[in-house]
Amino acid sequence: MVADKDKSLPTLSSSRKYADFQLDDEEWEIISLAHQALAISLQIYPQLPANAHSELSAEKTLTCQRVYPVIEQLQSQWEALTIDLKFDLVLPALEAGLKNMKKWYRATERTSIYFVFLDPGRKLTYLSIAWEDRWIKKSMKRMSEIFLKYKAKLSTLVKQNNAPAMAEPKGQPLTTTDSWIDELIRKNSASVPSEPTSPTAELEEFMYSKPVNRALCEDIIAWWGIHQDEYPVLSAMACDYLAVPGSSTSLECAFSYAERTDSDPRRRNLGAEKFGTLQRLKGAYRDGCVSAQNEAWMDIGPCFDEADWDFSM
Repeated sequence: MVADKDKSLPTLSSSRKYADFQLDDEEWEIISLAHQALAISLQIYPQLPANAHSELSAEKTLTCQRVYPVIEQLQSQWEALTIDLKFDLVLPALEAGLKNMKKWYRATERTSIYFVFLDPGRKLTYLSIAWEDRWIKKSMKRMSEIFLKYKAKLSTLVKQNNAPAMAEPKGQPLTTTDSWIDELIRKNSASVPSEPTSPTAELEEFMYSKPVNRALCEDIIAWWGIHQDEYPVLSAMACDYLAVPGSSTSLECAFSYAERTDSDPRRRNLGAEKFGTLQRLKGAYRDGCVSAQNEAWMDIGPCFDEADWDFSM
């Protein structure tokens, strides 16, 4: 009503008034409830979970292992709202949102569990609680198949890269006592049956060991690098799979920047090499790897030190 009296605002057509669009108390209540529901994923309230989109769009931390938990967390929280009488006014919207979440969750069903499993601080502890046994068994079967493929590939690379063994230096000749001891050990070792080793022993040892303390595993990739000798196959899988982003936001930004660079008619003379170099440079500035401010200060800093400043005037 106040807007109708404000002459600085344009007059509405068809004899309409701004008062016609005034929200009543029920409509404001709907907006408030919708705001509270969206706050769960948008971090509007500090006491609510962190921004789910930001978690999956982070560029300097691993995100793919959070895809399942983020969707499941949002689903569980919105399902709790649907049984809360307070949210009856927005119940249809909540149900539509849950239907959409479940659609995207089903889209991840073909993805194996290695993203979550390869987190040393989680392993199977989260999935054993959140998933049914039949889904875990099915996913672990697929995990074992992928593991054996990596193991075969890694074994081939090791054989190809192994250098010829160096000739052992000649030492003092063995005594008859040494020969007798060696023969005794050989005979006894042969009489003791060796325990068969499972082809997935490394996978099983990691799976059933206690999860690593989160404080000792803040950087998951660094953890796998340190334990590469202990888990050679799994560390190779971790380097490949955990590098996959949980969201395509950063990739879309990269394409957007490339489009801006390529579509400008003033830059059509750029060759492929210059274009690629420029994109990498822009990415370095954007990620904070390169700072124009620091570069400028390094350039003019010596000038300040060497200059003979005269403040007498």
